Amino acid sequence: MAEPLGRIAELFFGGDQHAARCLFEQSDDQTVLHVPGGARNNPILSTDWMPQVATLIDNNDLGPFEFDVILKGTAVLPRELLDLNSQPSAPAIDRALRQGATLRVLGVSRFDPKCAAQLQLLRRALQRGVFVNLYLTPAQQPGLNLHYDLEDSLVVQVRGEKHWRLYEAGDGPKHPIAPSAGTPSVSGEPTHIHMRAGDVLFVPSGVPHTVETRQSPSQHITFGVRVSRQIDLLGGLLEQFAGGEEALRRPVRSGEHISRGQLADWANSFERWLREPEAK
Repeated sequence: MAEPLGRIAELFFGGDQHAARCLFEQSDDQTVLHVPGGARNNPILSTDWMPQVATLIDNNDLGPFEFDVILKGTAVLPRELLDLNSQPSAPAIDRALRQGATLRVLGVSRFDPKCAAQLQLLRRALQRGVFVNLYLTPAQQPGLNLHYDLEDSLVVQVRGEKHWRLYEAGDGPKHPIAPSAGTPSVSGEPTHIHMRAGDVLFVPSGVPHTVETRQSPSQHITFGVRVSRQIDLLGGLLEQFAGGEEALRRPVRSGEHISRGQLADWANSFERWLREPEAK
């Protein structure tokens, strides 16, 4: 792991391998990490995405399902930004940006070899799913309303500036496993982070936050790192156990009642199976 850790530290954490371990190691709390200038040696800072995206649209390289817009804090489908051939329309997208919308390009690694290489590096090093999206936000505009993400987010500010407000979770679950349903509960005052070009921000899964621009427009790239949860590991083992138990795989029809006692019997069998050496 030493070599990929060093490369990740160089690209995102200003060479600080200790800081880079936030991607690899368990944290007892949901600590946000801001690294000013952490991406100063990252080649993705060299791309100005506004003309790049305009070229993609002009060449019909950006598909109708490869972007959306965030308007007044809400992500909306880009139906009104398509032309008569159901392809992204450059005039319509430009008009939306001038009206304050954020343009989000999904899977931007498809259009940039530097992003693609770093996406593959993170996937190999972390052995987890990773995706990468681009956000283009005009000046004096908000991003999404208060929300949390189910993935860990590694954010690189490419151009301009962006202001983040990050909160502690309130009465809701500390480690949610479902997307935000409405405004998540928060407690206390937010932590304010001002992101400038070259800065990196690590936001763990489940941390409520909002973002906005002020005097300058913003371009930032987010690498979303899918998290593994113990409930997922347990579910995988349960499926493995069920592979050898025909009765457990049997469909339950609508008129059939399964008692908690029957389920407890299966749970006990599953526990015994887990304790067998070959199941480990």
